[in-house]
Formats: sequence, C-alpha cells, structure tokens
Amino acid sequence: MLVIASTILGSIIGTPILIASSMISKLYSIVTRNNPIDVSRLSFIREISNYIETTNKRICSQWVCNGKVHVLCRYATVFSGFSPIVFIHGTGSSSFNFAEIIEQFPKTHDVFCIDLPGWGISEDPPFDLSTADQSYVFSYYGETIMSAMKELYMAADAKYIFVGHSFGSLILLKSIHLGNIPRNAIHKCVLTSLPGISPFTSRYRRLWGTFIIMGWLESMFKQWWSPYLFRAFLFRGWSELDTLQRMHKFIPNGKGYQFVGRQMTFRGLLPPVWIKVCYNELLNVAYTNKIELIGGKSDTIVDIAPMRHICNCKLYELNGGHSLFLDK
Repeated sequence: MLVIASTILGSIIGTPILIASSMISKLYSIVTRNNPIDVSRLSFIREISNYIETTNKRICSQWVCNGKVHVLCRYATVFSGFSPIVFIHGTGSSSFNFAEIIEQFPKTHDVFCIDLPGWGISEDPPFDLSTADQSYVFSYYGETIMSAMKELYMAADAKYIFVGHSFGSLILLKSIHLGNIPRNAIHKCVLTSLPGISPFTSRYRRLWGTFIIMGWLESMFKQWWSPYLFRAFLFRGWSELDTLQRMHKFIPNGKGYQFVGRQMTFRGLLPPVWIKVCYNELLNVAYTNKIELIGGKSDTIVDIAPMRHICNCKLYELNGGHSLFLDK
C-alpha cells in the first residue's frame, strides 16, 4: 500500500450544516454540476457506515463513553498476546483518515483509532475549548482515551502501544506527563511529527511559509461557503467518504481547532512560537517509558532537527512530509 506507512508499522509493532446563499449555491452548481455537498456530522456518520459495509468488512465502528466518542476498531482474528495499538489523530484528521492503515496491520493485533471529542464524528467536549484551562483539557483528553480503551479492551492490566500524529502526539505526551494516561499502562509510545520540541514549529522562515502556517492562505478554504465554491478543484474524491475526508482538512466540523490555536502565538512575519515547549516533558516521560519519534525529512510544519538531540528516544527519519500516514 504505502511505503512510508509500512515503515511506520514496522516501528510500531517491534459540525455545522452548510447553508449557501442562492447566488453561491447557483455558482457552485454551474461550476461542479452537482448539488451542494453536506459536510455535517451526520453525513460523516452515514458515510463511515457505508464505507465499512461496502468496502472494509474487518473494521467496525464503535461508540463509547455513553455514546459520545467514536472509535474505529480492527480486532485481531489470531490470538497472539500482543499489546493493542491505539492511534491518536492530529489536527484536521480523524479516525476515518486512518482506516486504510489500520487495515494493514497483521491479524495478530488489535488496532483502534479514537475520534477525540471536538473532532471527527465524536461529540464536542462539555466545556469551551477556547477558554478552558489548558492542563484541564489535556487531562480530559487523556482520561477520555483511557476510558474508551477500558470499554473496548477489557483485559486486566493491559499495556498499550500508543501512536500519536502531530497534535495527537502532543496530546499523548501531555496526558502521560500529567498522569491521566498511567505510565504503567504503556508498552511503547510512538510520536510522529511531534510539534513543540523547539519554539519554532516550522522550517519556514520566509513570508510564503508564514502565510501557510498562520492560516492566511488556507482561510479561504475554511469558510462556510468553501465547499460550494471550491469542491470542483480541491474536494473531488473517488468516493463520497474520500470527498468528505478532503473537505474535513479545511472545514472545522468540530471545536478542536479552538484548542490547537491556543498552543501558539504569532509574531508578525516570523514563524509562530510555541507558548510552552514540551522538551523537558518529553525527557521526563522518556526516562520511565519507551518513546520512539518519527519525523518526515520534508516536513514543512515540524522541524525534526531538534529531535536528533533528544536522549533516550530513538528517531526514525522518513522521506515524507508532515502527514506521514497519508503520504503515498
């Protein structure tokens, strides 16, 4: 399937409904010759079910935490005793972006990918992500992850292999450091494209990169009218689910974006600066648990250079960008 994905696997194993104005809706219909697409939470739930029923029989969709948190699951069909693998997605992605890679794991592994509250088709958290104490939010996510796994995997004293991507890696690291994910419940933790090791989030140092990082260039694709106007050029997928996946990268279906933006501060034309660097926290967690880092050599969002100097953490440098799981 994916060359980079297979390399990662080896390391791991060893919602608002859009309502267009009549003018925009008409323009959309003229350009695409399609009716406006529904990107509401319900449409994602429907298409996930269709995908599982028609394409991917080995994956199942489960709801935990009183039906508020969605998890994609792929249970082992051969008993092996291996630790279950838990994926934590990053910004602009959810469990459905990992459906194909989950399928690539051997039949000896239980694999899960959780839609964190505020992302994907899980419900939003019961508090305001734009104002809540940040340590409280990280603790909430850690408790949600553990609660979900206790419902899905009932083995006593289970040890998990946690795999985070981008902001999902940061959530894992913070949750472990705060104690909401117990260290004795971790077999191994794999952090891919981890941001926040250094104050600068990106390799970009020029105006063009600043436009991209700060969201100025993407802002036109994050508006309520974006799918009506731009689907013909950006959001055309091979299937309805594929189209929704592409659109979800630009359109905030949930409230998760509110929390991500609070982790950085922007200073004019310079790259954004992390409010708090997680370097010391990574050293602290790596002292008691096995931590492996994976970074893309062509990553323009996270600079992997600082990762080369972290003790007790093995670094895998792959020929890819930021979205290593999705790079062909």
